[in-house]
Amino acid sequence: YVIVGALALCTAGFALGSRLGLTSPALLATLVGSAVLGTVYSLPPFRLKRFPFLASLCILCVRGVMVNLGFFAHIRYVVGGVSAIEV
Repeated sequence: YVIVGALALCTAGFALGSRLGLTSPALLATLVGSAVLGTVYSLPPFRLKRFPFLASLCILCVRGVMVNLGFFAHIRYVVGGVSAIEV
């Protein structure tokens, strides 16, 4: 029940944010990419956390690259209306 509640809360939050105009393609790509890599990291048949090098590479990609660049592009889009690609 906790997982269903958390999923419902996240979905409601994203729906409210999109209704208020607080979402962007960069945010959606960041969330989906993080979810995909998190799934590959944790679930069989891949379960990258068994292999130290691949686990650290996965964590580095999500926390070091995807989250920073994705949220930067999202904030730039929401605050300034400019896509980070147009820089």
